[in-house]
Amino acid sequence: MAENKRISLGQAVQLICESDSDGGDLNSSDDSSDGSDSVQEDSNEEPESDPASTSEGDSPLGSPVPKRRRIAPQALSTAPQQLVGRNGHIWLTSAPAPGQAPASNVLRQQRGLTAMSKHCRDLIDSFKLFITQDMIQLMVRETNRRGRATTNEWNSAANPDANQHEWKETDDCELLAFIGILILAGVWRSSGESLDELWSSTDGRPIFRATMAQWRFNQLLRFCRFDNQATRAQRLALDKLAPIRDFWEMFLATLPSMYKPGNDLTVDEQLIATRGRCNFKQYIPSKPGK
Repeated sequence: MAENKRISLGQAVQLICESDSDGGDLNSSDDSSDGSDSVQEDSNEEPESDPASTSEGDSPLGSPVPKRRRIAPQALSTAPQQLVGRNGHIWLTSAPAPGQAPASNVLRQQRGLTAMSKHCRDLIDSFKLFITQDMIQLMVRETNRRGRATTNEWNSAANPDANQHEWKETDDCELLAFIGILILAGVWRSSGESLDELWSSTDGRPIFRATMAQWRFNQLLRFCRFDNQATRAQRLALDKLAPIRDFWEMFLATLPSMYKPGNDLTVDEQLIATRGRCNFKQYIPSKPGK
């Protein structure tokens, strides 16, 4: 491998002069050359510039040009954009700055199913979590009260020679069977069918006939009550939910003992379609259940 030799400045100038004298004039043409193209340049024509070889501060003609100013990027605002709703509520388009959550929003209790609801093994156990024994006893007491009162009124108003009716007392087992028939009728969407069709021996369902007689079901459906009807008028003047207030309070008391809600639970409302006699029902044509 050849070693690099260093030369002085004077030797370099001498070598350049010798190469210029030996190379001749590039602008001169040789007419006697055979087939070779002569290189001619017009002194008035400006040479083209190579964009790759042009520096940022020099122009293609060699004259200096001012450097382009670099515009610094503007600092973006860190404040989130705000959207104002129709009711005046302000919504942010980005998440708020992380910080310590208020003590009122920190949930320290257990969430999910409680120990009372984890022991359920079948549908009967799950049903008894919502409809407790106290609620069944309330229905049994008030149903029997209403049945006795109606029977006594009919016996006193009827002809003495006519047959006297007697109310058959109901109990917990029979009332649970009555509720089960109502649930099955709802599962099979039998709201449009009559009792004769449900208890029919040809077109009906055998489970209805096996549970209780049609006349007994009709009696329980007529006299089923959740409060004392003798004092309902006084309570109804102050409470529109008086016919089922006691039963409803018992039902609400059982819900917290079965499930503890967490911070990711969403609660929504729903309208239940009904055509019954209710003094606080609403009619909204835009809803599926008007």
